[in-house]
Amino acid sequence: MDALIIDDELTARESLKELLAIFCPHVRVTHMAESYQAAIELLQASTPDILFLDISLGKETGFDLLETLESRPTAVIFVTASEQHSLKAFDYAATDYLLKPVSGPRLQKAVEKVARKGTGWIRSEIEDLKNAINGERRISKRLYISTRTGAEIVNSEDLLYIQALGNYVRLVLMDGAEIVTSKLLKQLEDDLAPVKTFLRIHKSFIANLAHIKSIDRSSKGSEVLFINGQSIPCTYFDLLKERLEMI
Repeated sequence: MDALIIDDELTARESLKELLAIFCPHVRVTHMAESYQAAIELLQASTPDILFLDISLGKETGFDLLETLESRPTAVIFVTASEQHSLKAFDYAATDYLLKPVSGPRLQKAVEKVARKGTGWIRSEIEDLKNAINGERRISKRLYISTRTGAEIVNSEDLLYIQALGNYVRLVLMDGAEIVTSKLLKQLEDDLAPVKTFLRIHKSFIANLAHIKSIDRSSKGSEVLFINGQSIPCTYFDLLKERLEMI
């Protein structure tokens, strides 16, 4: 992953670059900027996967900079000396908020979040996060599912989970009914994106979090147990925990 470091202190920029080389060797620092204007110029010419951003940039702030990015495809990790702006960082869909001096393991954990969630910082994601934090009402959605014999209309609240099966996808409903379709799992994930109770918790499973009863993290691996007794594997536990805390 390519990274851009924006900090008005030379020692802070160099220190962060060295820590990345040691603890996150797969992250390549392509550029560093010491000011708001220098950062703007760099971001106009490139789109890094990760933006390491200090909040204090002279007369401007890191938040001012983000206001100009709009849909830039960048994961933002704030690196700052102050705790007071941590809540505001959520308004800008920050992946993480690191306090100086940054430790290697803590930096590594932040970068792992980017890899786990995937890069991409768009305005719609910011609004989704703000809505979730503000506790706005969840919305339901009607899905048009093509089948071999025609089509099924499914209400999202009736869905328990969705499973990828090779070239097909299986939708399991709360009443035990199942629907098989050739629609891709990613397509259904995108269709359900506005409904904040749906989350991909495994490379092959999307779960309806509204129907989860418990989570089992035994030695055999993590599983989620639904209120009707069914269970599915979960490999994205940290992401699941974050979403459950927001809805």
